[in-house]
Amino acid sequence: MNENAKNRAILLQALYEARETYPSKGWKFEHELRGLVAEPAFPLEILKEQGYIEARNQGYRITAKGVLAFEAAEQA
Repeated sequence: MNENAKNRAILLQALYEARETYPSKGWKFEHELRGLVAEPAFPLEILKEQGYIEARNQGYRITAKGVLAFEAAEQA
């Protein structure tokens, strides 16, 4: 797995865990995600384009589509 794919997986997992903990909220801000990967802008944009996350006011949250993709990847 290349570095960008790893970074997307790390960010998706963090957003999944946040949504699982706070189902109606579950938002994380870019500065929180920057602690997980050095430069989150590119992987976040790709996840957003795929429909796996949504962005609002510099916050990010996993979507239902992202939850299903994360859980499918965990099963593989």
